[in-house]
Amino acid sequence: MDGSRIVRATSQTFLVPWVAACVTAASIGASLSLPSLAPGLPRLIFDALLVGLLQGVALRSVVRPGSWLALTAAGLGLALVVGVVGVVATGLAFAALGNENPLYVGLIYGLGAIVAGLVVGFVQGVGLPQGRRLTPWLLGTAFGAPFVFPALAFSWFPQENVTTSVPAVIVGLVGGLAYGVISGVGLREALRESPE
Repeated sequence: MDGSRIVRATSQTFLVPWVAACVTAASIGASLSLPSLAPGLPRLIFDALLVGLLQGVALRSVVRPGSWLALTAAGLGLALVVGVVGVVATGLAFAALGNENPLYVGLIYGLGAIVAGLVVGFVQGVGLPQGRRLTPWLLGTAFGAPFVFPALAFSWFPQENVTTSVPAVIVGLVGGLAYGVISGVGLREALRESPE
């Protein structure tokens, strides 16, 4: 926004629409992997625009939706690069565990997702109103990101490379819900008016 005011953040203002936007984006993204529509970079661009659009609409009382869409797209692109670097670095650091070890897999992808969540949160934080507290928002995006990562994996990788007994739409619903709630609480706290 223009920074001229601090928005009074209440759950009635944006929390429910925020969670709904996150659930919808994650569910659509995960489900679209089923017909293998344009995997790779075209899907990254589509997903970034979908997430930015839905979140921007949900936060229209707090942010400028067009700016939020652009920040989200840029943040997700940068987060992908930084997240991959995080996965590789974590993988090298914990290589002694062995790549078949579930702890190893959880660590490398979990820490990569946390780093990616921090990057997205930082970039999107530029679009939040002036006077916000960035730390709760960053914590929300960082710790919410590992929950939505499986939906992104469905979205970005060809269907034959992702195997699970859980339907993709359920992965998207659950991951989007967890991310929406965790990041939404961080967002609510970031925008809460400080007592004067």
